Amino acid sequence: PGSGLSMEVDHEPPAVPGIRPAAAVAAAAPPARYFRFCHSASYRTSQRELEEAIELGDPQLLQEVVRRYPCQVDGLLLLGEYCGKVGQREVGAELTERALHCLEHALHPLCQLLDGSARLRWAVAANRPLFLGLFRHMIGCGRRGLHRTALEVGRLLLSLDPDADPLRVLLHLDHYALQAA
Repeated sequence: PGSGLSMEVDHEPPAVPGIRPAAAVAAAAPPARYFRFCHSASYRTSQRELEEAIELGDPQLLQEVVRRYPCQVDGLLLLGEYCGKVGQREVGAELTERALHCLEHALHPLCQLLDGSARLRWAVAANRPLFLGLFRHMIGCGRRGLHRTALEVGRLLLSLDPDADPLRVLLHLDHYALQAA
């Protein structure tokens, strides 16, 4: 609440006749629902300030934006990436987890990530922070030796947009599966 982030149902794909009977689909898995993140006017203001800080290329300004707007997900992810590149991986992982926490609080009540029915399209720019945050979290878990966790995060990430797989998560899953065994 108060973060400026929310989520709405984007669309539900229409049934394609002749593919599978509706009863078989209902028995096999819940129907896929597409969602998209939405930004309030105040969040868009913080986004503009973040873009200005990025244009100037000053990490201090980026830090200031994140301090003023603690739920600015793109800012948290950028600052986390910067921290990782300067050798502060623990701080970077913490910022990524904060970003994921903010995104989790914005989820729509119908968006059940763990049952495999929630879909988010990478093509929607507002959805990308969730993809990037989960991807970085997966890589960070793998680096810390949490291979089973990395595998499960990767499976979740792949389930969000399985047809596109924009971050090529499928290339990582076999590695984590072998390490977790």
